[in-house]
Amino acid sequence: MNDLPRFLATVIENGIVVEQASSDDFLLAIICLVIGAFNLFFPYGAWYLGYGWKFRDAEPSDLMLTMTRIGGILIVIIGFILFVI
Repeated sequence: MNDLPRFLATVIENGIVVEQASSDDFLLAIICLVIGAFNLFFPYGAWYLGYGWKFRDAEPSDLMLTMTRIGGILIVIIGFILFVI
């Protein structure tokens, strides 16, 4: 909290300050992109890894596959945001 006045003074003096992304952010962005792409392009595989292995002769509903794809899209978007920031 003590850094806030110094940060605000820097912003006022130099304009908006953009920090360099750390390697943790880069790794998290890559993980989000991979998991999101897997959910988007292989929703049955993602369903099987999450739920299907627990049940015998079970099949996912069309709604579940659609929601898995939508979740994949959202995770890919989050990955791109983390990658850019």
